[in-house]
Amino acid sequence: MPFAIFFSKLISVFVLPLGLCLALIIAGAVVARWRLKTGTGLMLGAVGLLCLFSAPAVSDYLLKSLEHRYSPVAVEDYPSADAIVVLGGAVGVTDMPGIEADLKDTSDRVFFAARLYRAGKAPTVMAVTGQVDCEDPFKSGAEAMAWLLQEWGVPAEAIVNISGSYVTGTDAALVKAAMEERGMKRVLLVTSASHMRRALATFQTAGIDAVPAATDYEEIDCRKWTEEKSILMEYLPDAEALARSTRAVKEYVGYVYYGWRGWITPSALDD
Repeated sequence: MPFAIFFSKLISVFVLPLGLCLALIIAGAVVARWRLKTGTGLMLGAVGLLCLFSAPAVSDYLLKSLEHRYSPVAVEDYPSADAIVVLGGAVGVTDMPGIEADLKDTSDRVFFAARLYRAGKAPTVMAVTGQVDCEDPFKSGAEAMAWLLQEWGVPAEAIVNISGSYVTGTDAALVKAAMEERGMKRVLLVTSASHMRRALATFQTAGIDAVPAATDYEEIDCRKWTEEKSILMEYLPDAEALARSTRAVKEYVGYVYYGWRGWITPSALDD
């Protein structure tokens, strides 16, 4: 992994909820040695912030703010394109013998891409992901995705593996080059609904005519509570809610960072 990308990922740890709160707690403990009230205030504020991001109501709100831009669309209602681009992170590998690929929470992406292909929306599926450290049979997550796509009805000859990237910003450049090589004009871009805003803006900035095909929706909308206890539960700390809030915050931070790197144009930042 290039050092610049590794460094940016390392820094991002400290702006995401858990890392930020831990940093504030440590800072508060240090400051408390000289200024007890200030240090204690920092630590209490960090705990309060962590509880806030751990509330299901907050995580649902953050995810909804990202996902509501791309409402679910039936497969048959998507337009035709030259290729279906499915972004990585959905399939992993394991060292356990006899297990070839491990489905992650975002594996909906691969399944949805296969459905679009079987519906005749494009003749090619581009499996895009970064390199991973593993042994045979897979040298990259893209190859693991290709194997899974074949399991779900996409023939090997219709799959194009695109690997070597670690972030969506460089994914777009690799896809653009592959499209130009094959004379392609338009693609269906498949990724998680919460990731779609950043991914689509990045692909459009790269000059790709991409139609958003969002999947993997997480936010649960239209909840109707009939008991006061149920409402209270929405504000009690929950580990999964913290993970969901982290994914949402990561998208917002990533969007700003991509703008700084030039992977997203200023006009897209105002979208």
